[in-house]
Amino acid sequence: MESSESSRPDANFLRQRGRSLVFAVPVRPGDRVAVVGPHPGIIDAVRLLAAHPISVLGPTQRRKADLGEIVRGEGDGRLPLAGASVDHVIVPRLGVPLAAAADELARVVRRGGHVVVVAANRWAAPRDPLAVGSAGGSRLLRGAGFTDVVVHAIPQLDSPRHLVPVASRAAHRWYLRSAFPAATRKDAAVAGLAQLLSLPPTVGLILSALGFSARRADGRRS
Repeated sequence: MESSESSRPDANFLRQRGRSLVFAVPVRPGDRVAVVGPHPGIIDAVRLLAAHPISVLGPTQRRKADLGEIVRGEGDGRLPLAGASVDHVIVPRLGVPLAAAADELARVVRRGGHVVVVAANRWAAPRDPLAVGSAGGSRLLRGAGFTDVVVHAIPQLDSPRHLVPVASRAAHRWYLRSAFPAATRKDAAVAGLAQLLSLPPTVGLILSALGFSARRADGRRS
């Protein structure tokens, strides 16, 4: 469900940045939390919550530091987990189309469990075959049996430091005024226009990644 490793930012950098994904779902002590890919920072955060981390690695992905319990898939997009065997799944970087991943996530997550999925934003990367839009991604998750879908805008696909709820005007105002990386005049102009318009979808259009958190419906499909 996650692509093989390629050129990525420094591992220590990612170790700190990825933790915010864990707190997008209500992880409780003793929960079984599957994390797709080698993400030590996320594993650390799962342990801080006294939960049980499971790292789901592809056949060629290397083990980094202590990743807790490890299971390996075949690289075909299927999760090497039994049905309804985990409480939550975190996918820090989607490596297969969400249409396929959503059904697989629904298979392994128990009723009432949660998922977090991060993918490239279709508006920022229209040529990326794995990119999704907020409406399309939400629709796919609901169609697979998830509910309570919340869409978060994320500044960088490999740096989920800020998860800005797309539907929250207050979160937009805070982010654009305090944390938006306006590295160029164009970025600054976009941020200024977004603040002026104060439209909830604005941040979801200008940031490079989207994160979807959702709950597995109690009446799950067979």
